[in-house]
Amino acid sequence: MKHFLIIVIIAITGDLFAQLVPESNYHDLNYRMIGPFRAGRTVGAVGIPTQPNVSTMLITHCK
Repeated sequence: MKHFLIIVIIAITGDLFAQLVPESNYHDLNYRMIGPFRAGRTVGAVGIPTQPNVSTMLITHCK
């Protein structure tokens, strides 16, 4: 129980010393999921320069 209490106190006080990052540092960034959305190995990925939302991914199934 003593160790649990120490861990809780450290976790709570850690937020007090966290660095604040100004929003101007990241407000122009856009979130984008790049995948892959499944587990496994990717052999290669190709995109079409004129169509930024289209891509092809080659995968391999290792067992």
